[in-house]
Amino acid sequence: MDGCQLSLWADPREWSESRSFPSGVYPNQLLSAVGSFSSYQCTCDDPIKNKNFRNFKRRHLASKNEQGSDSFCTTKVRQRRKTCQPINSFVFSNPREVISVCRNAGVQIPNSNLYKSTNLFRMVDCKKTDPNANPPNCIYTAENTNEQRYIILECNQRKLPIHFEGSEAPSVFGFTDRV
Repeated sequence: MDGCQLSLWADPREWSESRSFPSGVYPNQLLSAVGSFSSYQCTCDDPIKNKNFRNFKRRHLASKNEQGSDSFCTTKVRQRRKTCQPINSFVFSNPREVISVCRNAGVQIPNSNLYKSTNLFRMVDCKKTDPNANPPNCIYTAENTNEQRYIILECNQRKLPIHFEGSEAPSVFGFTDRV
């Protein structure tokens, strides 16, 4: 369907993050880009054409005062999502600091609308515990709880974040851990 999105999750040894494909991508393109995957989800409640900062805030921002935990993850994802996403990340920050990644506190990744923060952000990755659970019965566990990570955002032409692409741990001896 037009405006829908297919999200795929692979074995972490193959990919370090999920991959999403808009409607209209042909199966042979998917297979060449994907290889094998461990889970998938097709959603139409998150149309690519409706990416905007308001939805980004609702899905990925939490107050600086909040703490990532299993109960935080389950509560927040249930409050803010219509579907049970396999993974949802929250950044504990105010909107102004996150917007600055798109404007002056981030480095643009070449040939893309993606920006990696130059500052670390405290965050949590919420992972669904039962792949077969449906709303409102989804339960999440917190991973990378309250870690300081660089965030990678897709920014629109107005220099506002519209999509959380992933995060990266600070390098240790030149190695990074990208989620």
